[in-house]
Amino acid sequence: MMYNRIIKSISVFFIFSLLLTACQPKESTSVAELVSERDELSTLAQAIQTSDLLNTLDEEGPYTIFAPSDAAFAAFPDYTPDQLLLEGNRETLNEILKYHTLSGKIMASDLTDGQATATVQGEKVIINTGEAVKVNGTTVTAANLEADNGVIHIIDEVLLPLSMQKKTIAQVAIADDRLSTLVTALKSADLVKTLQGKGPFTVFAPTNEAFAALPEGTVESLLKPENKELLASLLTYHVVANPLKGEDLVEGTDLITIQGEPIKVEVNDRGKSVGGALVISPDIKASNGMVHVVNTVMIPPSMASEVQ
Repeated sequence: MMYNRIIKSISVFFIFSLLLTACQPKESTSVAELVSERDELSTLAQAIQTSDLLNTLDEEGPYTIFAPSDAAFAAFPDYTPDQLLLEGNRETLNEILKYHTLSGKIMASDLTDGQATATVQGEKVIINTGEAVKVNGTTVTAANLEADNGVIHIIDEVLLPLSMQKKTIAQVAIADDRLSTLVTALKSADLVKTLQGKGPFTVFAPTNEAFAALPEGTVESLLKPENKELLASLLTYHVVANPLKGEDLVEGTDLITIQGEPIKVEVNDRGKSVGGALVISPDIKASNGMVHVVNTVMIPPSMASEVQ
């Protein structure tokens, strides 16, 4: 009899415990916590921790996150994961993460083909829904991972806002009003396509004033069709087939130009000069190299008698 009472008491206690557990509220999971739980999102989890968005993605919302996988970050051509996580790149990281974030909880089935959706960063992403859901051409590999304050869709590439996408060297020159004469010369010499190519290149870009300082009539003469080869030689004397930063321009170094003749680096109180041209705006980054604006048109020694 006593044995039966003990068994009955244990059973009642066990059932009561189950009911009590079932009635307790489940611990909530934020989108940031959900990212940290996914093995393939460890880089993104670290990026969120490093950025200024952790508290936002933990508490507010709802949000939709297009979450790049670790493989996506590893293949990202603009920044390595280590670069993105540097303290000096905090603003860049914030902008990139915001560009992967939408306000509201948007399931994959709610996305429509051709939809242009504003991100938290401000710029829009374009959705396509053919055989697979794509964001700016990047494939969603795992959709509808739900959190209490939003949803995650894993993607196979890192998205970069249009405003952060680097221009080619040719595009940098075209966008800089100081370099309009150089752009005209590049077009006349059929070199624009070259400087839109893969590279990498370093271009020492003379300003309009630098071209204007050449002997009278020189620029007009160089732009004539019959002088195309001469112009190309002059311009390629300003190009090196390596991406060189300002810190790489070391006193006494000879840089071999694409034209073939070397230009010497000099460092003095005025700053850094290359081939006698003072660098006045260094380290303008391009997708295919580096641009340094200079204040003088450099003349190859082999052309000295022709450009006087």
